[in-house]
Order: sequence, then C-alpha cells, then structure tokens
Amino acid sequence: MTRGAAVWVALTLAACGDDDGASSPDDDAGIDVGPSDSSPGDATSDAVPPPPPDAGPDDPGALVGLTLQSVVGVVLDDLPESIRGRAAEVVLAEPRDVWIARARAQISSTRLRLTYRRYFALLDSGEFKAQLPLPPAEQWEIELDEGAPVRETIDGHDVVGLGYTMRGWLLTDAESVETSEPALSTVGGTWDEPFVFPVEPDLLLARTGLACMRETDLYSNIDSENALQYYDHSCLETADGVLNCHMQTRMWPESCNEALEANVGRVETVLRFERLPWDESLASRIRISATTEGAPDLQVLTEGLPDQPAGLQNHRVVYRYVEPGDCTLLEQCVGGPGWRRLLLFDASLKNVGDADLHLGEVEGSALATHNVYEYSACHMHHHFRFYGDFEVAADGESFTGDKRAFCLLSTTRYANDERTALSHRYDGCGYQGIAAGWGDDYYAGLDCQWIDITDLDTTAGAREVELRFDANPDDFLCEGAPRTDASGELVFEPTDMVGESGQPIDRPMCDFTPGYDDDNEGTLAVSVPRLGSFVTGPCRRGQLGPGRDCGFDETPAAEIACTPGEPVSVRCSLGSSGAPQVVRLCEGSAVWGRGLPCEIRQSAGEGVAVDGAPLDLEATCPDRRSADEPGGTIHVYRGPVFPGDPLSPLSCTEA
Repeated sequence: MTRGAAVWVALTLAACGDDDGASSPDDDAGIDVGPSDSSPGDATSDAVPPPPPDAGPDDPGALVGLTLQSVVGVVLDDLPESIRGRAAEVVLAEPRDVWIARARAQISSTRLRLTYRRYFALLDSGEFKAQLPLPPAEQWEIELDEGAPVRETIDGHDVVGLGYTMRGWLLTDAESVETSEPALSTVGGTWDEPFVFPVEPDLLLARTGLACMRETDLYSNIDSENALQYYDHSCLETADGVLNCHMQTRMWPESCNEALEANVGRVETVLRFERLPWDESLASRIRISATTEGAPDLQVLTEGLPDQPAGLQNHRVVYRYVEPGDCTLLEQCVGGPGWRRLLLFDASLKNVGDADLHLGEVEGSALATHNVYEYSACHMHHHFRFYGDFEVAADGESFTGDKRAFCLLSTTRYANDERTALSHRYDGCGYQGIAAGWGDDYYAGLDCQWIDITDLDTTAGAREVELRFDANPDDFLCEGAPRTDASGELVFEPTDMVGESGQPIDRPMCDFTPGYDDDNEGTLAVSVPRLGSFVTGPCRRGQLGPGRDCGFDETPAAEIACTPGEPVSVRCSLGSSGAPQVVRLCEGSAVWGRGLPCEIRQSAGEGVAVDGAPLDLEATCPDRRSADEPGGTIHVYRGPVFPGDPLSPLSCTEA
C-alpha cells in the first residue's frame, strides 16, 4: 500500500481526539445500489428474523461472504456533442471483459480504507476497528447485469453504464473475524461497509484533481495509473491538521463528494460482509495456503491478473523533472538533475510462510541501535536499505535502482485459509513486519520506486529489457528463526557496510530455512518505447477523452515558440475530413532536443479537435527551469479519439 497512508496513520494517532470533520457518504449520491434485501434486524423489515446459529464447536475455521453491487461506466461529458453519439456506440459495443476490467478497477478503490480501516473508523465513528480485507483478487466473481449497457444520466452526467455484482469469500480463523468486525462473530451476522465510487474509475485525476486523494506522503507521485490506490471518498475540502486529505496542497476547493458530483457522477453502495455456516466444499474451493511451514518466506510477485497487473507487471515509463536539491537526487535514486526518463514499477513481496516476518518497534529498537534502520534527514523518517535490489539489463548494459524501504507493512492479504488472520499489527511505520499470508506492496509512484533509464539508448527504436527484483539480497530480513541470546534479545554480527553518515551497520543473525531464497528473485521482460512514455502506449481499458494518459502519438504534431512564463493561446484545426483527435500541450526539453509526452497532471492544456470547429486552448508558456532548460516551447501531442481512426493532418499555431 502507499506509504502516504502509513505516514498519515502515524500522524493520526496523535490527533484523533480532535476530529470534528469525519465525513460519511452524502445522502444524495448519484446512484444508490446498496443491497435492497432486508438484513436481520433491518428497520425496514416487519418480520422478526430467527436468531442466527452459533458457529459449530468443531468448525476448523470461519467463512465470510462478501457481496457488492455497483454501476460502472464511461462518462462522455469530455467529448463534444457532435461525437458523443459515436462514442456511446463504441462503448456499447465493447466486449464484456472490458467492463469486468472497469469493475475491478472500481472495486480496487476500496483498498486504502479497508487496509487502514481501524484509523478510518476512528475518524468516522470514534472507535477502533481492525482490517477487513478484500478476498484475493484472483477469486473475485464479477457478474455483469444481463443485457447491454445503458446510456443514462448520473448526477447530471452523460454516462454509458452497466451494473454488476461482485462476490467473494474470506476463509480465516474465528477469532480474527470477531476482532475485525464483532457483528460477524456469529453465523448469520452481517456488516455493511459504505463506499462512494466514481461511476468511471478511469480519468479520476483528470476530472477531480486531488479532491479524492489522501495524498499525505510528500514523496508519493500521484498519476492516472495509481490514483485509485490513494482514493478516499471522505476527503474534505481543506487540510485540517493531520485528519483530512491534501497534506501536500494544504487546501483544496472541493470535497471528494462535491468533486464527484460535479465532474464524474457518484455510485453510493456498501460492501456487505456476512458470516456463513461452515462449508468444507466452499472452503476447499477458495483455500490459498502457505507453501513454507514453520517460518516466514518472502516471494517476489512478478505478475498479476490479465486485467489487473500487479508486481513487476505493473510498470510504466515516465519523464520527470528532478530539481537539484530533490531527495531522490541526494539519495542517488536518479543519475542527475533535470529531465529524467524513469521506469516505474510495483515491488511486491508475499510472505508465503505460515509465520510472521517480525520486525516490531523501530524507534529505539535493537535494529535502530545497530543502524539497520537509519534516519534520513531529507525524508525525515527511518530508512531500511536492505529491502531489495532492482536492475534493468539490456544487451550487456545494466541500470540499477537504489530502493530504500522505510515501512515494511502488511498491505494485501494474499493467502486465504484458516491460519491467515484478517487483521494484524503491522499497519504503521512505528511497528513493522509482514504477517503470515500477507504481503508488502510498494506501488509505482513512490519516490525511488523506479530505475533511471535516461541513458538507455532508444534512438534506433524500442528496446526489450529485463527488469529484475532481488528481494532481501543481504539477508537482513530473517526468513527462518532469529538468533537470540539467553535473555531473548537479537544477536547481531558486524558487516563491512556503513550508513549515510559513516556509521557501522550490523546484521541480525538468523537460522535461515533451507531454500528460503529460491523465490526471492523475479524477472520480467519489458519493452521501453523509442521516444514515448506510458502516455503514448495503448489504451487498455477503453479510455476516451482528452484526460486520458494513453493513446497519444510519439511524434508531436507541432512545436510552438512562446515567451517563458507568459500566457499563450493555441488554435488547432483538423482537415476537412479528419477523424476527431485528442490534443495535449506539453513542455519541451532543450537537453533532450525535443518535446516530452506529458501526463495529464503535467499538461499545459488539452481538448478535442473535431472537423469544422477550431480548438482554442489557453496555456502558460513553459517557464525557465535552469540554464540548460530555458523553456519557451510548447509541443502539441495528439491521438485519435476512437481506436483505429487514422491521424489526419492537424494544424496548430499561436492564436
């Protein structure tokens, strides 16, 4: 999970008693698709339900069913009226698997609040509640409503939408069910966890900015691909101490609900959890168990699902400007200041053992005393440099990453069995570890969660490279039994390593399980484009409109000189029979000698060009960044609105 959440969690504990702004979903959400059936004890039901049966004394575990009903769709508001009809036809004709991918993306926006649920519950209701995780993603059963999608109006927005039902099951022990949610302590008990979804999960950043982002970590770079990992529907319009969102921006003009209503459309729903009677056949069908007995065992996650990449498979190329005093430069995560080309990727470790990988308290611990953790004055928190090594290899060339973990947390429940609890202690930076059956996820976008590939030569064309993640390379994480002295304290051995300030680093000793490192390395073949970034890659989820970060051409359609820092007007026109195009104004680089395809958050302006109507865009000319980057040029990138349309000539000039 994002380390922004972890930092926010630590801060929240100190100020939780002062919360006066806990928010809940608005009563007038665009669509209410919560369960319509009456639950035991529902005020709307006249019937008195029978008392639920107790769990059997011989039940080996506990089963919890999860049901979610929602509507997911594509918002057409960003497109000119003249082409919305065609856009609706394109969306209506999409295959069902595209809709399932959209539903998965929408469901994934619940992860932040479920993973850090006890802190959100504290803000919302004043009580602590433990984690209540989703079932493993590969076991989600998503059933789309019968019939075709429907063009409808949601919160005043033109939407092509389709309803769906998601079902899943948690298999765990009875004790952790009660710890996570007391309402589920008996068979038949139910609990509704409320959520407000954006009807379209894509383009959320383009339409609502940071209004729905709990972006408390100053070193997390939110983009269109990771925005849902920061999504919190309860974000308010201002940053009030540590309790609300927008800790980077401090102020934001809208709450999340206001932003969704105004720009996307809302779906108000609940995740309904229900304690089920023990069913061995169901348990056997959903059981995912540890592969290593008696010890923790870390496994690198290389790939996710076909429609939901994870681990190394979730990667992208970006261009990012690094200021001379940036922490990423000081900590040698990039090769120099200026525009850098970076390969971002997720780094995910699963603990496939049946024992916790336990670190415990950080502040004042033996690990800190022996400099295994070292305090970073730049980031203002402790670093753990021995998490993993990263490398990109290509035809004899090698580019490495310097990843410095700082919170080993349990963020995703990968196992699903009677020995894997629903909750754990490792959800804050002060007390760390990876619980048995859980995993730690460093998502692409966090500072240094990348490899600098600026010097990878792609002038001749795209390059195929190998991305490698070697976890626990220096054996500082004990995948076995920690060695302790007679008083139970960890035993350390000296190394030849030194910390950032020259302090000696000692390694905690461990009796490693045989073969512990057999699954500590993962590799993946990755294609690096010639000039582009993920913005010039294909649109894989049917994204439309100028806010999308995909489907743009690598070669700019025009270059416009302007006065750095001054307003500039750009007019673009299509030929007499040109297919509609999305248009984006991006910054140029004097060092690179060309334009750089920009993400929506970097864009100087964007829109849709259609035949017969000039597109006028108002922008600010890119300002001077340094002596090497004087600014003063705008590069016009474009792509077809509809997949398969040809790119006809586009004329763009300063108006």
